[in-house]
Amino acid sequence: MWYTKPGYIFLVVGLLNSCKENIEPFTVQQNEICNYFYLQNDTAFIDGKMRNLYHPENRKGINKEANYFFENFHRRFNYLLIKEMMEVLDVDSLKSKSYNELFCERLKNDRFYNNFRLLLPADTCATVFTKDEMMLVASRFFYCDTVLKKGGKIGIGWHVCVGVNGLSELKNKADLTSLEAFAFEVLNSAMAKHKKPLFYKNFIQYVGEVNKREKTSYTDDKTHLEKVRQQCYKLMQNDKALQQILLEYFEKKKRSFGFSIQ
Repeated sequence: MWYTKPGYIFLVVGLLNSCKENIEPFTVQQNEICNYFYLQNDTAFIDGKMRNLYHPENRKGINKEANYFFENFHRRFNYLLIKEMMEVLDVDSLKSKSYNELFCERLKNDRFYNNFRLLLPADTCATVFTKDEMMLVASRFFYCDTVLKKGGKIGIGWHVCVGVNGLSELKNKADLTSLEAFAFEVLNSAMAKHKKPLFYKNFIQYVGEVNKREKTSYTDDKTHLEKVRQQCYKLMQNDKALQQILLEYFEKKKRSFGFSIQ
């Protein structure tokens, strides 16, 4: 999966291994986290230019149990790692530090580590998220991104999960980043198994219905898009098929998380 940004191309990689059912808790100390992850930098000739390719990668041989876990649940960790990578690659000048040094610094900060450890198996789960928080976060991965016009007709362009989404719009006091990583893992796993899961089909239907209703009062593209986007968020937030697949996945894999959903 490729992520593009001016000056850079980001490649998200991961293994699609089957996971062991017996998941035993293990710990990764905050000051040791850079022993497990780094930024891989490759180059390739793309669109007539030599480009730098960056993606997070696991270091091998540090801890076999941890490496196996990171590989098999790569989606949740890629979600966290890519967020940090994007911040690192936004730096205008490296000055005296490399991208990997800056990346390591970000992985060691408290906010990242607190979310990271919630994505590891634990004996006890002190952190509790609600189903409402789960659905709020998951719904923002269904993003209406543009107004399409052709032959006098108005349509809506959209995408699910990848790239820009509505999570930055949320103004929560609680940090829900680990819950975002969970939802990202579930949605991508579901769409890898089934081309169009029921929640996906429902979203397409919602977009069509809301667009049809709202275009009767169309004034401009920006207003129309925002109306459709917000209504589709709400519809997905209450979508039973989406809730079912999230809860079923969590029930099956809950031993691999350091939080609970109630």
